[in-house]
Amino acid sequence: MNMTVLCPVRKNSVYLSHFLLDFWGSQNGNNALHIDLIVMLNKEDVWNKRLVKVWGDHPVFHTKFMCEDSGKGRFGLHEYYNEMAKTVPCVDWLMLVCEDFDFVMDDWDSFLLDMIINKGMDPQKINVILPRMKGSVGNVCQILSRGYRDAVDNNLSEHYAIDSWINGILDTFPGDRKHEAQQVMFDDYTHHTPNCTNASSTPRNGTVQYSDAMVKERQKVQIELFKRKLGEGK
Repeated sequence: MNMTVLCPVRKNSVYLSHFLLDFWGSQNGNNALHIDLIVMLNKEDVWNKRLVKVWGDHPVFHTKFMCEDSGKGRFGLHEYYNEMAKTVPCVDWLMLVCEDFDFVMDDWDSFLLDMIINKGMDPQKINVILPRMKGSVGNVCQILSRGYRDAVDNNLSEHYAIDSWINGILDTFPGDRKHEAQQVMFDDYTHHTPNCTNASSTPRNGTVQYSDAMVKERQKVQIELFKRKLGEGK
């Protein structure tokens, strides 16, 4: 079984080196879940260029680096995830994270594998795993099955608030397709860091909030798609 983790990164983020060490160092690595990591940097990032030189093509820690130069900052977040997802069309599970995540659970890869096996989750069908975030009241990280991605052809979201977009989809799912982890896996430490790096660009003309009626109408298209697929037993 395999999983690819997608991580878009703020321009000149000071958190990426910690994320990489924490991400790989907190895994067990001795189980049947093979994990790859894809990191997307801004093309103009200068702070992390040597880090890429060290980590790129690492023989053990499978990390692939990509670049974007859209100039959209956080307002292009959904586009970054969609682009990264298209590079791994056959992977069983796709995990969406950010580089300010702190992996507080040791052996989280073994934890997820046990959860998948014990709950009998079929990655070919529509299933979503919801890891717990320390101090968070909502789902800010989702793990999507191949069946979920196939249903939307890797169009994971059409709005930069991708966690909210997916949560809105999941609100319509039957309970047996949503799998909530019972232990805390992550901490988003920028939430309680006063001067955290925020490299968001000014939104382009036409950028709308998640609550906008146009966004909700587009989301309904995916909701109806999933209702049909789930009704077919997928």
